[in-house]
Amino acid sequence: MTAVFPTIIAVLLGLSFEEFFAETAMPEESLWRLLLALPLCVAPLAAAELLFLVARRRFAAGHPVDIRRYARWLAASPLPLYAVAVFALGWPKIVVTLGVEGTVLVDHLVVLAPYFLLLCAALTEAARLRRPLRLGRRGLAAAPLRDVAPAVLDAGRHLALVLVPLLGLIVVLDVARDTPLRLYFHHLPLLSSAVLLFALFGLSLVYPVLFRYGMGWKPLVAGAPLRRRLEELAERLGFRCRDILYWPSGRPVLNAAIVGMLPCFRYVVLTEELCKRLTLDELAAVFAHEMGHGKRLHAVYYLLFSLAFLAALVPLGDWAGGMVMDWSDSRIDAALAAAVLIYLPFFALYWFVLFNHVSRRFELEADVYGVQATLDPQLFITTLEKVARLSRIERRRRAPRHFSIANRADFLRRALIEQEPDLLAGFRRRIRLFRRLIVASSALILCGALCALALASLRGAGVIFLEREEDARAERALKLAAALRPGDMLARALLAEADLYRGLPGGSGASESWQLLEQAAHDLGPVSRGAVLDALRSGWGRALARARLEEALVLVARARLLNQGGAARGRPFFDVELEEILGEMAALTEALVRGNGPVLAGLVEHPPRWLRRADLRPALDFLARQADGQKSL
Repeated sequence: MTAVFPTIIAVLLGLSFEEFFAETAMPEESLWRLLLALPLCVAPLAAAELLFLVARRRFAAGHPVDIRRYARWLAASPLPLYAVAVFALGWPKIVVTLGVEGTVLVDHLVVLAPYFLLLCAALTEAARLRRPLRLGRRGLAAAPLRDVAPAVLDAGRHLALVLVPLLGLIVVLDVARDTPLRLYFHHLPLLSSAVLLFALFGLSLVYPVLFRYGMGWKPLVAGAPLRRRLEELAERLGFRCRDILYWPSGRPVLNAAIVGMLPCFRYVVLTEELCKRLTLDELAAVFAHEMGHGKRLHAVYYLLFSLAFLAALVPLGDWAGGMVMDWSDSRIDAALAAAVLIYLPFFALYWFVLFNHVSRRFELEADVYGVQATLDPQLFITTLEKVARLSRIERRRRAPRHFSIANRADFLRRALIEQEPDLLAGFRRRIRLFRRLIVASSALILCGALCALALASLRGAGVIFLEREEDARAERALKLAAALRPGDMLARALLAEADLYRGLPGGSGASESWQLLEQAAHDLGPVSRGAVLDALRSGWGRALARARLEEALVLVARARLLNQGGAARGRPFFDVELEEILGEMAALTEALVRGNGPVLAGLVEHPPRWLRRADLRPALDFLARQADGQKSL
């Protein structure tokens, strides 16, 4: 599964910043400045050619150097290089410059194009680096593209099988964005998370079937000695799977895998080369190792561990981004700070440290199960060493996902042949503790995330009731949200808006909720202040959609007061750009009051970026109707 996890991170990174740049009112960047990100796409090619040049010169000087060890670093380069294009060069801004923001899939493909180009170049050059240089008539030469094409195409198929469902889900969300479902998905994170988890869980169940046909895996011949031997072993151990497959890779790959969590969607896969080079007994030992992963439910633990990690990372990123934004007096954006300081480092920690740590122990547990399943420890150990030898894996080299072959063989020999006291019992005790730790920590984190999503969804329900003009129900939901979380100023701002519509005493600016919000304004950080201001802007759009122009003016006035509130404690929280937008909102509302047709027509024909936001579309539709009405008069 080459580069699958970094690719998912790159997609999330690119799409997150695309949304940020498309939603803000920042001025458009020059197209030529943004295109400076494209030369980064040839960086893997340049690095590989430089390494080939060094290797040739060192060989000519009598000091050869093995450049193959740099292949893994080159293969890992697309994600950091793409991060440079996103953060330093602002590549996602190109959707605004090209005017494709809000389109279905096109804007996402444009944002992700540099990463895909980088990935194609890096995988190709890394495959060439792994091949030894050849001595020909013109001296040393790297492997030609035709020699590495099968490996690169296999990696491309792996990625395509992951990206196609992911992009399909993004397309569905893009289409839903222009329907009433957008309101529910945006404001009810509990609902949207549940739908997303359900879709991902369903995809993970049926994904092995898609993977089988996408990779060209074929079932072992029915009645063949190998199939009968493996089926007898599976029946004896009570292991069930949908089928036993082999992979005609067309290249010398000695590997095996188990894919899928449920037996009805689970496959065990052996490569064609593995079936050719091993005996029936040795293939049974390999099959027993893969059965160990299934019997010990390793896929379930991986899924639980990954979900808990993501659930903990998102609030940590929000907190860190807010802290940095507060510390820098809004000069550093919270999303940028969270991505640089939290998301990228912690994802690297997860992928290169935590996941590897879990994987090594589970692989060793599968080894122990395989030995006990075959009832022949020496056979299993010799098979392990033979596969490593045929695959040219150094015996003492520790792979990212496995302990070294020497360590694995030594542990199995001492525990199951020499039967050293307490060695196997101690390992099983540690594995049980390891599993309990994963389950307990994941349950705690996921329960905390569920409570946070429920509180946010309660507040979001108040927004939905406001959109549907059910002000009494909105008030009840928002009061409950504010009671459960007294420091939720966003709920207070929405409650103040509901007071306006319900015509409560003092609703024009002195309601209890607004007074509490105004008192706390001096202590709000930039992130909280920005969220409240954003809610007030959305409220302005709701007021226009209701044709409540007086209330719309009150909301703009409140937003201006809040924008200037930080000056009281000597902190420069005043946002000049936002103040300009609020001035335009006030002028637009005044034009509506006066019935100024030309101004309305101009805004409808060429709406500013802040008015093209998804949550302000009802207001824009109302303006279009008013402009048409003025024209008819």
